[in-house]
Amino acid sequence: MSEMPTRRPPLVKNLVTDNVKILLAILLLALAASGQTQAEALKVEWKDLVPEGEPVATQSMDPMATLLGESASQDLSGSLVTDFNGKTIRLPGFLVPVASDEVGLLSEFFLVPYFGACIHVPPPPPNQIVYVKLDKPFDLKNLWTPFWVEGEMSTQAFTSVMGTAGYTITANLIEEYQW
Repeated sequence: MSEMPTRRPPLVKNLVTDNVKILLAILLLALAASGQTQAEALKVEWKDLVPEGEPVATQSMDPMATLLGESASQDLSGSLVTDFNGKTIRLPGFLVPVASDEVGLLSEFFLVPYFGACIHVPPPPPNQIVYVKLDKPFDLKNLWTPFWVEGEMSTQAFTSVMGTAGYTITANLIEEYQW
């Protein structure tokens, strides 16, 4: 004798369908949220921060001026590139301490394209200095080690006694640059 297929009552069928829809919605929301927080950062080079046709900063310091204690002014000319506003970027460079906590951990620094920028005179133009704010202080062991800095960039200027930065990054990752 063949059995007749059993039919689910409409209420049970609707509950199962509704639960599946809810689970799918939760799964899609979780995937979307993880995609936003895990978005891959754009790798940016220093030349990308300088508008086309403008010169990129090079290490052009006068060693005699430094020895004689002469100071040179930062060249404040040059425009900023706004393409990276609000985007998560990844940029390599050297760290120049701006502020630290009571035990010496960095809470703010300038990211610069070459070693010695801002420490020697003159500093690079603002479109070649990035001010970096940290949520969590960072232990900088030495100044000559380059790092990758990752975070959200803006064209918000910041000025300290060492120079003016044209860009700001709120960093969520700092890691040593591997050659």
